Amino acid sequence: GTGGDAGTGGNTGVLEFVGSGTARGNYSGTESLVFTGDSGGGDVLCQLSYSVTSTAPRTDCPDCDWAYDVVYGDVSVDVDTDGICDTIGWDAAARTAWSGSTNAYGFIADYFGHAPVLMMEIKGKWGPVDFASWDETSGDFSYSWETGEHSY
Repeated sequence: GTGGDAGTGGNTGVLEFVGSGTARGNYSGTESLVFTGDSGGGDVLCQLSYSVTSTAPRTDCPDCDWAYDVVYGDVSVDVDTDGICDTIGWDAAARTAWSGSTNAYGFIADYFGHAPVLMMEIKGKWGPVDFASWDETSGDFSYSWETGEHSY
């Protein structure tokens, strides 16, 4: 994604993507980018939200229980304390570029035989992003992953 270690201050925070939705024949959900100060132990300083909606199924993730091409909806700013969103690389231009961009998401219930994971296509290859949860009956899907500490 966009964003990154753009800050120049002496403080660090943790950037996390948190999503939930329903995967049953297609995918529809929401995702939030959450930046928490004080190395993840402080207040939320930047939070952005947007929809994530499938546009087509994918068949090239061989171990995935399901996989879809997805498009990100318009980004809304929920929290932006002292312009931190801009500082960490999620300024208005980055948010505009993210809105309408595409990616691929998938899910494997037993990655290496023990872990349910969100899969994402990164630079043309499928890879695990982090743990996820999917209820096959209801289709409820949820995930979160941290991208590490970033300066601000």
